[in-house]
Amino acid sequence: MSGPMRAASTALSSAQGWYYLLGGLWRLIHPRSFEAVSGPKPDSFQTDVAAALFAAIGAGLLTRPTRVLAASSGLSVAFVDLKYRHAIRPIFLAEAAFELAFAAAATRPVESPGRTGTSVMWRPRCPAGRWSGS
Repeated sequence: MSGPMRAASTALSSAQGWYYLLGGLWRLIHPRSFEAVSGPKPDSFQTDVAAALFAAIGAGLLTRPTRVLAASSGLSVAFVDLKYRHAIRPIFLAEAAFELAFAAAATRPVESPGRTGTSVMWRPRCPAGRWSGS
C-alpha cells in the first residue's frame, strides 16, 4: 500500500475507532440522552452489550493490538453481565467470570521481540510498520 493510501486507511480506521468508542461509551454513560437521540430501546441488556462491544472495538481500532481488543471486549461483556446480574439468568455470571479470565490473560506481559527479559503490555503501531531499535 502506498504512502497516501496508507495514510487514508489509517485516517479512516481512526475515524471509525473514535465513532465506535464514543458511541458505545455514550450509551453506557448516559443512556437517557442516547435514547433521546436514537429512540427508546426495548431491551437495555442487549443494547448495553452491543454498546460495550462497540466501545471495545473502537479501542481496538484506535490502538490496533489484538491484546487490547481481547481485554477490552472481555471487560465490556463482563461489565454488562454484572450490571444486569439481578435481571438476567445466573448463567451470565459464569460468562462474566470467563470474560474476566480472558481479559486478565490478554493483559499478561509478554516478552518484547529481540529483547530478552523486557516485558511489554503492548507495542504502539509504527506508521511505517517497522519498529525502531529492533
